[in-house]
Amino acid sequence: MSHFEQRLRGEQKFHGKIIDVIHDTVLLENGKQALREVARHPGAVGILVLEGDQLVLVRQFRYPIGRELLEIPAGKLERGEDPYPAALRELREETGGRTDSLELLGEYYGSAGFCDEKLTLYFARLTETGESDPDEDEFLTVERLPLPVYGSGCNVRDWLYVGDHAAALDAVFHRGADGETYNIGGDNEWTNIELIKRLIAVTDSELGRKEGESLALITHIEDRAGHDLRYAIDSTKLQRDLGWKPAMEFEEGLRRTVRWYLNGLK
Repeated sequence: MSHFEQRLRGEQKFHGKIIDVIHDTVLLENGKQALREVARHPGAVGILVLEGDQLVLVRQFRYPIGRELLEIPAGKLERGEDPYPAALRELREETGGRTDSLELLGEYYGSAGFCDEKLTLYFARLTETGESDPDEDEFLTVERLPLPVYGSGCNVRDWLYVGDHAAALDAVFHRGADGETYNIGGDNEWTNIELIKRLIAVTDSELGRKEGESLALITHIEDRAGHDLRYAIDSTKLQRDLGWKPAMEFEEGLRRTVRWYLNGLK
């Protein structure tokens, strides 16, 4: 079934430097009418930037929310501007860096409920570094972060594919006994560092990178106080009484999860 809304009439309420605001009356699929307040935006670019084994981010104050944010380098498009050269410009202005090429990761709408801003997201590895040169009304600090792993990464967790977890919840809801407790687990324990390496392998494969290319991102940091060495879940009761068991093979579940996130950027 396809859903729709048909514009009947509208007017522009505000014209600004960044956005225009319009009020549209639309016809809904049930025959009724509704008002839509829409912010029209020319779009933006964002760049996921690596310098060696570090993630490059920018910290700046965001007036609408009244606090600083740590963000990927990004910037507004001029109307009709090609996102690719705009991304190269924003990369140079905000980080002082340059790259030989940009890899398109995808496009998405961040606030489609009221704004048509589309963000085109790229990946870049810096080939040159320099001083940032932001716009005259921009004040930012460049920060570089690795992929942090607490301690040795040997803390053990039980991993379960989200679809299997949802199926377990459904089984408990429909067939579980009142007042009973059921543990949901995958009988699938991995250390954090093992899981990270497998996620990196899958992600590199999906993005067409060399095997192990992103392993250099891993940086071990001081372990947090009281970090539990192991979480163990015994789901025997759930499997015995309600007939549930994990259906997804672990490696395939990881690949589907990575693809879901990557597809969400398209």
